[in-house]
Amino acid sequence: METYSHVLALFSRCFMLGFRMQNKELKLKLSEMEQTIRTKQKNAIAALESKIASAEEQLEAEARCVLRHRTSGLTPS
Repeated sequence: METYSHVLALFSRCFMLGFRMQNKELKLKLSEMEQTIRTKQKNAIAALESKIASAEEQLEAEARCVLRHRTSGLTPS
């Protein structure tokens, strides 16, 4: 016949195993979420860098146009 303390110890071990498994699952989920966030941040940064490069190219093209008009004596429209 099992004693109360033995049953309690067994119950306690089962609880601890459950907590350890849950903790492991939560750590894995957290790691996956952090990776997702890092990926989204990298994509957002790349998109912003692309927009900046495009704006810089457009600005340079407009500056060249203004310079051409000034040197030819015309005013830009």
